[in-house]
Amino acid sequence: MGCSGNSKRKPLQIRRVVKILRRKVRKLEHEVDELEESPRYRGRRGPAGLRGPVGLRGLRGFRGLRGTAGAEGNSGPPGVVGPQGPMGPPGIPGIQGVAGIQGPAGLPGAPGLQGPSGPQGIAGPPGLAGAQGPAGAAGPAGPQGATGPEGPAGPAIPTSVNRIYALNFNDDSVSVIDGNILSVIATVPVGSGPGGIGVNPATNRIYVSNSGVDTVTVIDGATNTVITDVQVTTGPTGIGVNPNTNQIFVASTGDNVVSVIDGATNTVITTILVSGSPVAIGVNPITNRIYVANQASASVTVISGLTHTIIDNVQVGFVPVGVAADLSSNLIYAANLGDGTVTPVSGLANTPLTPIQVGNIPVGIGVNSITRRVYVPNGTDNSLSIIDAISNTVLDTILVGNSPQAVAVNPLTNGVYVANSTDGTVSVVDGNTNTVILAIAVGSGPNSVAVIP
Repeated sequence: MGCSGNSKRKPLQIRRVVKILRRKVRKLEHEVDELEESPRYRGRRGPAGLRGPVGLRGLRGFRGLRGTAGAEGNSGPPGVVGPQGPMGPPGIPGIQGVAGIQGPAGLPGAPGLQGPSGPQGIAGPPGLAGAQGPAGAAGPAGPQGATGPEGPAGPAIPTSVNRIYALNFNDDSVSVIDGNILSVIATVPVGSGPGGIGVNPATNRIYVSNSGVDTVTVIDGATNTVITDVQVTTGPTGIGVNPNTNQIFVASTGDNVVSVIDGATNTVITTILVSGSPVAIGVNPITNRIYVANQASASVTVISGLTHTIIDNVQVGFVPVGVAADLSSNLIYAANLGDGTVTPVSGLANTPLTPIQVGNIPVGIGVNSITRRVYVPNGTDNSLSIIDAISNTVLDTILVGNSPQAVAVNPLTNGVYVANSTDGTVSVVDGNTNTVILAIAVGSGPNSVAVIP
């Protein structure tokens, strides 16, 4: 410990001694300079003395303190990349990932070559007899045999073939027209306020809705007499008949109901609630679909004739008051009183097609599915628009009686019959020439018409 202290003080003492000696040397040098400058002591400069010996070398000074570090220089350029080292040993295989989603199936490969035929199997049991082939040419007639006993009488053929039925609103009656002679052959009284009429050619029955007493009158077409009256709901108007199922569908405007009547028993078997004031009914007996025109909701309700449930509601024109089906194309046509159009509707998709412009106040509709013609009476134009059901364009417009209200068609004779309310007549139109050939006087205010071919 003592030696360490002395070694630290020794340099300090030497520095002090050197410092004192330097001061004394400077002082002496100063005094010599003053003497040399003084005139008193200044004499003639003598010759230079001999150079004295070199003095002893002074003590080495102490090392100064280390300076602060300078700023860092710029990075040098990167060195050359060394050669790649040898590949390391392979790592341990990872765990297999979850299988991805199966990709789409590839294109089918080309069929392989047909293999050789196998040995013939054991003959199976004989198949069923095939359909009978076409009849061969008729052989010569054999000798006539003896007359056999007379068989039982067959069913009666309806006598009301080619009959037109005009419904007279003011008279509460139905005028029966013979289509062969074009004259009225009978008048049948019905209920109060008759508004709609439908027929079943298969049973020879005529059905009339009576809005004043909420009934449907059933008429026998063979005798032109009333069979019965069937009670329905409030305000019955339009009537549609499916001859294949012998069911009658009645639209009641008063309570938005369609009543279904069994034609065999003349009783209501169910009711179907619709909306929008139903006023007319059309039927496609092939698809067993019933179409109800709802005047207040501008729609046609599609009903299944099998389940008696609503399938769809199709928007048509403004105030539809008539509806009928083209059995050839399964197109349904709705006559729209409010905008003077007819809207075709696809019976397959239940979607409306492009409307067809007709006359003012179209109030009814009839279709001939054989000639593909659609007939629309225009109430204030006193005319009948004739539409081509193939192109859905108006082919012709002809004048009929005053205030035509309804139309019906006989597809077998191509006769068209228009009920004219103000005139109290039925105009007979030749569907071949689109001309009126006769006006038949019926009762007062005929507003509906139907045909049994």
